[in-house]
Amino acid sequence: MDEGHVVRKMTLHILPYLFLLYVLAFLDRANLGNAHSSMSKDVHLTDEEYSTGVSVFFIGYILFEIPSNILLKLTTPPIWFSLIMISWGIISTCMMFVNNFQSLIIVRVLLGIAEAGFLPGVVYYLSLWFTPNERAFRMACFLSSVNVAGVISGVAAYGLLQLDGFGNLQGWQWLFLIEGIPSIIFGCLTVFVLPASPSSVKWLTPEEKSFALSRVANALRESNHSHISKDQIKLVFTDIRIWLGAFVYCCHCVVIYSVSFFLPAIIRQFGFSDIVSNLLTVPIHAATVAAVICNGIHSDKTSDRYFHILIPNCIALVAWGLEAYSLETNNLALQYTMIIFGTAASTMAAPVAIIWPMDFMMGSTAAAIAPGIIVGIGNLGGIIGPQLFGLSQTLDGTYTWGALSMAIVSFIAIVLSTALWMVLKRSTLEEEYLLQNQKNSQ
Repeated sequence: MDEGHVVRKMTLHILPYLFLLYVLAFLDRANLGNAHSSMSKDVHLTDEEYSTGVSVFFIGYILFEIPSNILLKLTTPPIWFSLIMISWGIISTCMMFVNNFQSLIIVRVLLGIAEAGFLPGVVYYLSLWFTPNERAFRMACFLSSVNVAGVISGVAAYGLLQLDGFGNLQGWQWLFLIEGIPSIIFGCLTVFVLPASPSSVKWLTPEEKSFALSRVANALRESNHSHISKDQIKLVFTDIRIWLGAFVYCCHCVVIYSVSFFLPAIIRQFGFSDIVSNLLTVPIHAATVAAVICNGIHSDKTSDRYFHILIPNCIALVAWGLEAYSLETNNLALQYTMIIFGTAASTMAAPVAIIWPMDFMMGSTAAAIAPGIIVGIGNLGGIIGPQLFGLSQTLDGTYTWGALSMAIVSFIAIVLSTALWMVLKRSTLEEEYLLQNQKNSQ
């Protein structure tokens, strides 16, 4: 059996569709950043209220990660993904009716609950198709959709914000309406388009299906994916490697969400209009997509996770530090260049960080629960990041302290990833020692 042929077949059939779905998810989650300026004027939101509106999304999002993955495991990924997509599409469209701070909070909390479970669900879903040393590239491709969404959102915002007044709607209302409807449409299609597992597809031969299932069963050391193991749940919650990995991913989420919600505002401080500022986010996101995919490919090729997190964060540490300096000195060329490097470096390590703890998960229950913890803890960054940038704006009217805080977060990621690497290295040495003792006793 040609394993490479089977893996390529599975990748080409499921990954592009998952990519599209997450583009839609992130458009609906982050388009508040594109609507920031004009919406805040119409709804009379202060900078602090806007930052709070950004952050409250993650309250429900974090709390419902693990329950959502349990429900996904008890149903099927196509059914569960369809339900949550239709839900978040409807709620995202309702953002156009926000007319005060209170209604913004309500809709954002509901949107977070609706979207909870999609990302950790996809992490689990990929474990049903691919072995650990194949996941970094697939996850990198999948998460690069965040930046593709940024490109689309920047271009779409450029056009949609110019519809201001058309049909008695503001430009930001058109933005939420047009970007919310596709999620509803594709949510209805997903249950029919997305396969539940290799055993349910027509594009694999019976021999290829058997081979694909055996690969995953060997990797997880379990073939019954519908069973919920209480022992595995306990082991996952008490595994220090999971928690270290989760907080490494959290560091990257601090930067990713800060950029998602404040990038147009940062560029606007260069003196550009709202429309041009949104357009100038496109090259930044495009460069980030290339960096994310290249890092994921090389991580799988070398079977390394640690250095593919360490090196990008070292680059990010320097880039965000220089960004803070350039904001103080009004060096426009340096500002824009360092935003590109800082965003790309911080983001390119995120896919590796999210799948690294999954490399040593055994059992389908562990593979379902672990992503809920990792993504749940990770998305605390969605609360922390926007608050840091909002506070920075309040302190001195610029985003200098926000950029400096991104440099500090990058340093913390370096420390935590090194700690995880040391724990894993110690575990490997202990396992080798035990195996050697067993051989000697025989």
